[in-house]
Amino acid sequence: MASEPSQDEVFLRVRRQLQEQQMEELVRAMTDKCFEKCVKKPGKSLSTSEQQCIAKSMDRYMEVMALVFNTVARKAQS
Repeated sequence: MASEPSQDEVFLRVRRQLQEQQMEELVRAMTDKCFEKCVKKPGKSLSTSEQQCIAKSMDRYMEVMALVFNTVARKAQS
């Protein structure tokens, strides 16, 4: 018979699930925004310029999200 999970275990499990949901939302938002920006005429495949645009857009999006996260974290600590 399995024992009940401790409060800490439950907290960690919920925290992990929230982090996974946040990551999924980030990827979904990034994908939607970059695709909308870079792909003007969707087709069966992406052109080289569309692929490059999406890659650059996703890089910038991640940089901005990291900057925002770090700024919020710094303000929370002060």
